Amino acid sequence: MKRDTSGLDAKEAPGVTAAAPLMLNQADRRTLLDALDDAADWRDEQAARCGDDSPCALHAEDTIKAGAYRVLAVRLGEAAPGMNGPVPALRQHIEDLSRALTVWAARDDTRAQPQVTRSAGTAVDAIDDLLRDLHRLREQLVSESRQHQDAGIARADALLAGTRARLASALPAVR
Repeated sequence: MKRDTSGLDAKEAPGVTAAAPLMLNQADRRTLLDALDDAADWRDEQAARCGDDSPCALHAEDTIKAGAYRVLAVRLGEAAPGMNGPVPALRQHIEDLSRALTVWAARDDTRAQPQVTRSAGTAVDAIDDLLRDLHRLREQLVSESRQHQDAGIARADALLAGTRARLASALPAVR
């Protein structure tokens, strides 16, 4: 399946935070389109096996698309600032969860499938890790938000003090 590449921009790229359109050379554009074609092919295979609207078919394409865009973003140096913080870990947990749920959704309850059982455990672990990292991120954001608010209050106090001083010097002293 061939795709029109003229409209590829950052808003189509989950995980890529950029306000301006991605400027892709032909090789990068071809890499991205090949990955998207692979995603569509895999989704078609999953849909044929599990049904068009099955979770395994839907997760398959989303997982590959997100991975393709992230690989491209890193290659282009378009990763968001602060990407060495909690965001990549959160994304990794979500991808782990997505892969595990894809396997779980394709299970066959009529036969033994140890990989499906492992995928359920992996999904639970990914959820636990995601919740732990989200809690850490929340704590960090609350702390930084308070620091930001304190700095704003200090600036406002300084402005008010300066205004009071100017007004006091401009008004004649009342005795």
